Amino acid sequence: MITSGRAKRTIIILLIVSFVVVPLTAQSTEEDTRGTFNSIILQNGSLLLSSFETGTSGTFINVDSGSYYSWTYSEEILSLLEIDVNGQPIRRESYNDNGNLLTSIIYSYENGLLLESSSTDLQTATNTIILYNENGKPITETTHQDNKLILSTSYLYDTHSQIIKKTLNDNNSHSITEIEYVYTENGELQNETWIASGFIQKLIEYQNPLNYIISFYDAGILFAKDFYVDGVRKLQELWQGDVLIRERKFGL
Repeated sequence: MITSGRAKRTIIILLIVSFVVVPLTAQSTEEDTRGTFNSIILQNGSLLLSSFETGTSGTFINVDSGSYYSWTYSEEILSLLEIDVNGQPIRRESYNDNGNLLTSIIYSYENGLLLESSSTDLQTATNTIILYNENGKPITETTHQDNKLILSTSYLYDTHSQIIKKTLNDNNSHSITEIEYVYTENGELQNETWIASGFIQKLIEYQNPLNYIISFYDAGILFAKDFYVDGVRKLQELWQGDVLIRERKFGL
């Protein structure tokens, strides 16, 4: 069990792990804000953690497998990250203040390359599996809810590994949305176009990542534009086709 003289709240977390029961060693100091605890013990194949103070974080090592763990506890959520001996993340999990598992992501590798990730959200009963290419970019993504496929996504890249097309197949609405990306000669994202049922839905034109214009369409007809400066919406225009009918300014 972990004990902490600074702990203001005690939680019990049971993290199911795949390795055998072994003692773990832990080190932490007040200076690096990792919190203070004495030991971490695996019991019956589960990792027992307790006594965390909100806003703290820490690390510990499985001395048998060499896996490295880091944890943070903030806003009554405990987040755990497991990293293997090669420095690759292999598991992420989060728990609420009652010790209930909220989310889990497991990463799989082949010859040192990321092959697949499987994430589960117990609050929404969804599971998402992502397959990756040799550059670590996602190529397919499927999401199931209550064992029913609800969304599938495919990704297409250019020779510079920049995404040029993303296709979303929504089984709930029985719709297919395609997002096409265009870049400048310098490789900066210039615009992205959202198309559904053969009609443009949305066009985003970038000056840079924080300054851009979003145009909205209904059945291919322009009806609104939002102008963002430093990531904040500053102006909205309402249109009827090619005619500007009204505008609204923000933050003045």
